[in-house]
Amino acid sequence: MKTRIWVILLLLIAAAAAFFFLRREPATEPATHQPAAETGRPEIQGSITFHSNGTAQKVDVEVARSEYEHAKGLMDRTSLPHHQGMLFIFDEMAPRSFWMRNTRISLDIIYVDDKKKVVSIQKNAVPMSDESLPSTGPAQYVVEVNAGFADLYKIQPGDSLSFNIPK
Repeated sequence: MKTRIWVILLLLIAAAAAFFFLRREPATEPATHQPAAETGRPEIQGSITFHSNGTAQKVDVEVARSEYEHAKGLMDRTSLPHHQGMLFIFDEMAPRSFWMRNTRISLDIIYVDDKKKVVSIQKNAVPMSDESLPSTGPAQYVVEVNAGFADLYKIQPGDSLSFNIPK
């Protein structure tokens, strides 16, 4: 009887220790900077700067280059830090259209041409919507940021961007 109690007690301690160690995040790296292999999404890989009316606004970006990353985008996120976003890089200029399927946060979708000029902006995209949100002209890059970002910083078509994206 006494042995059985000790075995049960040791099993409970082992289960508690396993739960504690398996649920902890690594202390050396914030969750937003975990390698893509662990999170299934791109990591922060650089920054872009919007140049509008003599002011500059820097945004740290995750970079989506592959078809999978383009399709996944910011889906299933419940929040996005204010000066963070996602940069979608395509191989060539073409008409682009995004939607908000499985995207839980409202976004501004900024379409950018090969000369890094803003082509058009879809503001305050409705979360979880299947509505097509097209660019008004061909784009090679697309930037997603929190809804209201473009209005707050007065970003508009014709404004330029600079990229700091390591290869």
